[in-house]
Amino acid sequence: MSYFDVFRMALGAIFNNAVRSILTALGIVIGVASVIAMVHLGQAATLSVTQQIESMGSNLLIVQSGTRGEDLAELAKAQSRSQGLMR
Repeated sequence: MSYFDVFRMALGAIFNNAVRSILTALGIVIGVASVIAMVHLGQAATLSVTQQIESMGSNLLIVQSGTRGEDLAELAKAQSRSQGLMR
């Protein structure tokens, strides 16, 4: 069996099952487009967060858990100490 015969048989299978072939191609196109969209969305979100952090004007970021009153007081002290170090 030559390559031409194999190619002709493949085209025959595609045309005999036209609806299945079209739906398969459509599924592949939608899948690839959705992956590209999700990657782009992730990159845009990363860029947005990076720009927001850079716009704060400081290269120091303190992340602490909790919101109790004494935690906020400690955070304020740490921020004032860091402002003194940056000057």
